[in-house]
Amino acid sequence: MREDWQTGYVETNGLRLHYTRTGGNKPPIVLAHGVTDAGPCWTPVAEALAAEYDAIMVDARARRSRRRTSPASWLVSG
Repeated sequence: MREDWQTGYVETNGLRLHYTRTGGNKPPIVLAHGVTDAGPCWTPVAEALAAEYDAIMVDARARRSRRRTSPASWLVSG
């Protein structure tokens, strides 16, 4: 991760998810990883996109940097 990138957490619907972003006043693009990876797996792609986009690499619910929740809380109703 580059020093000028930002990391943080977003909280929504009782979940706290970690993200890394390239930043800047540019159109955002969200990069979502697969089952066995984490957000930073997108680093080479984010570096390539950073000149034109604010690349946001989100760690999925079951990945490293989130608050643990019960799998039952992952269900979506409605």
